[in-house]
Amino acid sequence: MCSGHADRSSIDELLTVDARSLSDGEVGEWLLALDRARSALEAVQLRAATVFDARVVYAADGAPSAPSWLAARADVSRSQAAALVRHGRMLRWHPASDAACASLGTTKVRTMLRFVNPRVAEAFDRDEAMLLEAVRDLSVDQTATVMRHWVCRVDADGAEPRVAEPSEVRLRQTFGGRWHLDGDLEVTDGAQLHAALASHAERLYRREAASPDGVQSTTLSGWAGR
Repeated sequence: MCSGHADRSSIDELLTVDARSLSDGEVGEWLLALDRARSALEAVQLRAATVFDARVVYAADGAPSAPSWLAARADVSRSQAAALVRHGRMLRWHPASDAACASLGTTKVRTMLRFVNPRVAEAFDRDEAMLLEAVRDLSVDQTATVMRHWVCRVDADGAEPRVAEPSEVRLRQTFGGRWHLDGDLEVTDGAQLHAALASHAERLYRREAASPDGVQSTTLSGWAGR
């Protein structure tokens, strides 16, 4: 996982600085030092999120997914929590990007990962080293521009890939009264259904977590946002 390092004593020292006692140049140095500490801590947070997700620790609290658990407890939005877990997973399988967190900065590396979707994943595996070298001396905003151009070059289908077959869903009731659902969904329809189920599971989790008796429902108990 990202090899960021943040010394506890150094961080404590940065947090106790009195800005009023600093010169203009020292304020700038302090600001940059705080950013380096933030980047290093974010790298460690990615590691923690990956382990937490892989061990399904969130299920012990009745949460449907790691992002749902984080969004309910941490100072992050649902989308930020989801990105944290997703990027942590990706870095597990991309050691070059993982190592680059220390040299390029965690934000720059995560900006690159933000542009990697299933359609360009294979191309990213191939071009990872080249892209890391290309953005080495660029800003975060410039890195995003490079990645946009790269996606346009390698993703011929664009944001809306062609669908070979339409989605098909079948729902029927069995003799015992239970319902049987079967289907085959294209990428967009599947993603929308996945998001709807995850959102419903999260609403149930939040409602039950706030209930005075703390009783957890078994509704959607098999759904973990996967």
